[in-house]
Amino acid sequence: MMDHLDCTALSAFLETVPDPRNKHGQRYSWDYVLTLLCMGLASGLKTPYSIYRWAKWNEEELVRQLAPARESTPGKMVFYRALNKMDIGALETSAAKYGETMDEWLREQAHEESSKRQGWRAVSADGKELRGASKHGPKVLLVSLVCHKSGITVGQTRAKGKPYEPHALAELLRGQDLKGTVITADALYTHEDLAQQILDQGGDYFLVVKGNQPRLQEDIAFCFDQNPLPGEERWETVRHHKGHGRIETRRVISTEVLNDYLRMPGVGQVVQRECSRTLMKTRETQKAITYAITSLTHARASVEQLADLWRGQWTIENRSHYVRDETMGEDRGQFAQGDAPQAMAALRNAVLAALRARGWDSIADAIRYHAASITHSVALVTKSLSERSLQLLPTFPR
Repeated sequence: MMDHLDCTALSAFLETVPDPRNKHGQRYSWDYVLTLLCMGLASGLKTPYSIYRWAKWNEEELVRQLAPARESTPGKMVFYRALNKMDIGALETSAAKYGETMDEWLREQAHEESSKRQGWRAVSADGKELRGASKHGPKVLLVSLVCHKSGITVGQTRAKGKPYEPHALAELLRGQDLKGTVITADALYTHEDLAQQILDQGGDYFLVVKGNQPRLQEDIAFCFDQNPLPGEERWETVRHHKGHGRIETRRVISTEVLNDYLRMPGVGQVVQRECSRTLMKTRETQKAITYAITSLTHARASVEQLADLWRGQWTIENRSHYVRDETMGEDRGQFAQGDAPQAMAALRNAVLAALRARGWDSIADAIRYHAASITHSVALVTKSLSERSLQLLPTFPR
């Protein structure tokens, strides 16, 4: 791991991505091209062409602040070729390491006593299709790992298709030290071999159970449909939330009674969540019951903590996928050549990590801020998380 303050600059990680271009005829350095791509994404640009136009319009200021060997900005084909020829594995590895560094830095700054007490870091896994690129070329389906607390992506890889997402996740996790990590995932990833891999690598799992595992779902449902057995303990928490025109009640119950019965490896508890949602305007009520299974025993995770893990699974949708789609325009992108869409997604993840590490909760505001000043976007990519660079952050009245 790189030294914290000196090497928390995004540009330091971009420098580790190998240059795939032919050395003959190169006019612009590789790190200069990658820096401009990241600055453009941080400024709200959505395509290589728009980044090229933005760079040309701001050429004088970019040259002054970045001091490239050739005092100009690249033509549009330089950006297209860079993304098409990118070593996508090296780029995603670099982006993942940068994300890990930013998440670790944030946890150190926050002095997360809660994480120390519970003894784990929760990481959500899920897949995302790049719909714009998929309309104009082969389907691009990416599986990502996103930290619950920070919303930072710490891993991403491509899956061959929806049924192959669990295999992609297995490859993404392979070789990682998962000690102190809980992997949370939806029902698509609830498989014995994946659960065993997580345990073998020192981690824990929290997996939703639905109809794709009918026997497992039936067993857990039958357990909660019955009264507790003699000597069986059940733990329960109820939470209420009011907002967006509705009242929600979530009742979560856990038990260890099935630990020695189920085939899933390392079972610690099974969990039931009953959600009741009432629309305040019409008084219409909707109810849903879902189930989950985890390797965390009650001694290690209370029912309140399990409720947090379940709710935290949505972090990957709310703070990563939705932001990339709606705020950064990823799903509207129609650039579909080769690995370029995947490369752009990896760079977006890295830019989001840089913004999250600097305290930006609203990525829309962050993009407006960096679009307003070349100085701000240069600092985001090239400066470390030092006091000097943090002084560039604005303070807004609440």
